[in-house]
Amino acid sequence: MSTGQWIGAILGAIVGFIIGGWYGAIYGAIIGYTLGGIVDPVKPDVKQPGAPVPQGLQIMTNVIGNPIFDVLGTAKITGQMLFFGKEFNLAIWYRPAKGVRAISGYKYYASWALGICMGPVDCLYTVFRDQDPIWEGELTRPESGGEATIQIEGGGTMVFYFGTDDQVPNVNAGTLLPDPTLNTGYRHLCWAFFDAFFMNEYNRMPSMSFVIKKIPPMFNEPMSQIQTYDINPAHALWHTLIEKAGLPVEWVDPVDFLAIATELFGEGRGISILFDVHQATLNYLEAINSHVDCILRYGSDGKFHPKLIRYVSPVGLPVIDESKLLEEPSFSRRSWIDTINEVKVQYSEILGERAEPPVPFVAFDMCSDGTYFYICGYNPVTFKCVVAKVGISSLGLIKQVEYASVSTYQDAYYSIRYDGGFVYLAGYLNNSQTQNGLGTAIVHKRPISDLSALSWAYAFTEAGACCFFRDLVVDDTYVYAVGDYDSPSPAYVLKVKLSKSDGTLIWERHANISQSAWGVTQSGDYVYIHQNYGGVIGVERVPKLNPDSSAVFGYVDQGGLFRGFLSGTFLYISGPSPSRGDTQGMTMKINFSTMAEIWQKRRNQSVGNWDCDFKCIGDGINIFTVGQTYVGPGIPHNQVFQKFDLDGTLILTKVITNPGSASYYYWYTILESGNYIYLCNYYGIERRLKSTLEIG
Repeated sequence: MSTGQWIGAILGAIVGFIIGGWYGAIYGAIIGYTLGGIVDPVKPDVKQPGAPVPQGLQIMTNVIGNPIFDVLGTAKITGQMLFFGKEFNLAIWYRPAKGVRAISGYKYYASWALGICMGPVDCLYTVFRDQDPIWEGELTRPESGGEATIQIEGGGTMVFYFGTDDQVPNVNAGTLLPDPTLNTGYRHLCWAFFDAFFMNEYNRMPSMSFVIKKIPPMFNEPMSQIQTYDINPAHALWHTLIEKAGLPVEWVDPVDFLAIATELFGEGRGISILFDVHQATLNYLEAINSHVDCILRYGSDGKFHPKLIRYVSPVGLPVIDESKLLEEPSFSRRSWIDTINEVKVQYSEILGERAEPPVPFVAFDMCSDGTYFYICGYNPVTFKCVVAKVGISSLGLIKQVEYASVSTYQDAYYSIRYDGGFVYLAGYLNNSQTQNGLGTAIVHKRPISDLSALSWAYAFTEAGACCFFRDLVVDDTYVYAVGDYDSPSPAYVLKVKLSKSDGTLIWERHANISQSAWGVTQSGDYVYIHQNYGGVIGVERVPKLNPDSSAVFGYVDQGGLFRGFLSGTFLYISGPSPSRGDTQGMTMKINFSTMAEIWQKRRNQSVGNWDCDFKCIGDGINIFTVGQTYVGPGIPHNQVFQKFDLDGTLILTKVITNPGSASYYYWYTILESGNYIYLCNYYGIERRLKSTLEIG
């Protein structure tokens, strides 16, 4: 019986006796008992606040296999339960104005550990219990130990571990585990241990969140953090490629990453990322690129190159005019009822149109990094060296740079090679075929990010001689350039080996063989120089380490060997070959192990012409050559392309008449990429289909 029922029965009996005697007293007691039970039931319908139920503790959950979070920049992360124990509660006492002291509820405590993210993190800013901040500050990572203790008012002690590689186990945490050997420092994991910490005034463990900052150490650390809380997006891309995708560092280009890191640092465009779900690395890369308007390119050097999309002056963009339209534009207009003042134009653009440079120049050679062509030559008006950068897909000019000596005579870049973010150029300055004592052979190194910059320059001069470097190649460490000079005659072949990093001369050799060197290739321990050997076609095999032990291999015909390429164990070279009182274009195949000639193919348009093939290239299936036919002074030259299989069988020949007779119009160089070959002359670049040699 409750107090309410007891009091109700007494009062009901008294009232019932006054009204109805003894029978009224009985009925009154029953009614009072019932009413008293409603007011004060034996079992309350609402539980007493804070009543402890030891088996009813509600804890945070975790699922085995959940990803460990990672963060770049600053983020708020909810911890994941690692272990817990030592639950206890303390009663909350109160004393009414009149009466004895009573319990109004309980406070609940426990010890537990929460995993946060991959370490090491740099700073802790805020700790939340559910949605309420219980600590704010700036707790930075100590130099050693990787841990710091915080006393949180009204809560207790929290030990914060930054995720370093020198963290040690927490002694108090070990007492919560059934086996002491399970206690670990969780190295490289950022985590927090709450020791005898206040949970709530009800038996449920709170959700704990942390605001942390993590800026991983990478290249150029002073620029890795932007303002206070964000990471440089260039470093975020680097981290994602290396740490998330697992790419080797050698696959990522440090020069271009440093360039965009510098630009983004100046723009103040930081980013913060929480890696909280398993998804493709590409999704994260796309998000970062979208944030800062960036693209990732995979270059021919086998590396990823970032490029910021920024406004540039639209110089060299293709112009659409009537010459590029295959058919007349058609116009359509809506009816008067639904017109919205809209005019639609449809057109078709001719593919393969040549890209015309703003300043035409004679193109001697070109190379590619997979995204751009780099072309070298000279300006026939100003007689200056020229190097230009052109987009492969658009054939649009990106940049054109001229370089000149102080002389009024001709300067020219004759050969160009791309390697690791730089182009290497060979040529000559101050050259005059009519005056002895003039002409300096040069090798230059320029960064592709700024072709106007000169990384280093090497020059060779010989008293009383015209000096030329006509071709060069590079390997992992060195540059090899070849050419010739007259003194004034006979000709001397010139060959040098230079340091690729700073242009230091390693060795220099000369050979009086009465002719000149026009091309060079390299493989393994040897450099192969294509030259005229006393008027006879010859190849000199030069050991890279000991050039004095070189050997010259001569072949049957007179003439010269210009530029070619190595494929497998074979060397393919083109050039002119005099015969029958005229000169024929010639391409030959040599086994460069034995230096034996495999085959030789010639062409001659008609007797009395001077024909020459300037260069050949291959794609592993076919060989493509470019050359010209000289008919006579003032008569337009014919440009000739040929396509062979690897056995020397002629597949196609294409003859094109140029509009002029000057050497400006020669196509001296050829490259292949995908389904196309690319040719370059005074008018610009042409793209032609490999299958038909037609513009495509």
